[in-house]
Amino acid sequence: MKTLATTAIASCIAASSIGAPPDGPGDMTPEEIAAFQQEMMAQAQPGPEHKTLERLAGEWDFSVKFHYPDEMTGMKYEGRAVNQMILGNRFLESKADGEMMGMPVGGLYILGFDRRHDHYTVTGFDSQGTYSVSAVGEYDEELGAIRLEGTTYNPKLDHTEVYYFLIRIEDDRYTWEVWFQGSDGAYAKMVEIENTRVG
Repeated sequence: MKTLATTAIASCIAASSIGAPPDGPGDMTPEEIAAFQQEMMAQAQPGPEHKTLERLAGEWDFSVKFHYPDEMTGMKYEGRAVNQMILGNRFLESKADGEMMGMPVGGLYILGFDRRHDHYTVTGFDSQGTYSVSAVGEYDEELGAIRLEGTTYNPKLDHTEVYYFLIRIEDDRYTWEVWFQGSDGAYAKMVEIENTRVG
């Protein structure tokens, strides 16, 4: 029964997303509707940017270095990340586990490329909080990195953080930097993660 219900829900989602334009077929001809459906199907397929993300699949040893605040500068923690392509090679799932100051730490990140908007996406969760963060962006030729921008707001503290991630990919190594915007509007690198392939 559960399988049948899941299939029915998936069919409804598929029908609503690729069956016809959001406002209905209107005055569209059958040929125009078919072209619309074909374009939606094309956008749903992985593209070359997903091949870029696929380069990160595998197992990686990582080392996290903090650059700020002062009491954490130079502090490191290490661990291992297992990355795999999921959902038909449309997204990269990264699960990271490590230890810092004798305490276990972990994170889960989902990277993708939205072909509707032509930008990379990331949503992340970790054991340091009960919330998620997200960001979107493009490949920056000058930086040689994927640059993803985001904001997060804490209503209980009435505090907004503005940040961006930089992901630089090499053959058997990639780095992930986290930059936060200060009150003066300038950005400072707070975290740098170095990943080295082990499998």
